[in-house]
Amino acid sequence: ERLGNRVIARSDDAKWNGVGVGDLNDLIPDHPLAQRQIGFYVDVPMSVPFAANDGHLRGLAVRELYDRLAGYASLSFDTGPNPEHEAFDSVGIRVPGDLRFGDEAMLFHERGWSIDLSTGRMRHDLRRLLPIPRDEE
Repeated sequence: ERLGNRVIARSDDAKWNGVGVGDLNDLIPDHPLAQRQIGFYVDVPMSVPFAANDGHLRGLAVRELYDRLAGYASLSFDTGPNPEHEAFDSVGIRVPGDLRFGDEAMLFHERGWSIDLSTGRMRHDLRRLLPIPRDEE
């Protein structure tokens, strides 16, 4: 349900009936899910209530296609307080023995943080983009 190799965005505007297409063949033709590789399209219809023109619809379709091809690993943890801390930092994390992440250090991007003023604990929320694995020949 989540994956697709072509997104077709249609305008819902009664006065203008535009269409924009995001096709993986055009964007990443060697991707293992591209129609050129698997022999068929996996179409994802997209309804857009407001769009300026066909180019706008195509941009929305391309963004939706990229979103459908990506996955994320999320990680949250608590530390002591650090009031000078900045969000959106790159953080190297190593989680020994955790099968979800493996034993190697990985680069995460911090999506946000918060401080509990009653306990003084700081909560970090991290996310890492996971590419869809490609079988090597």
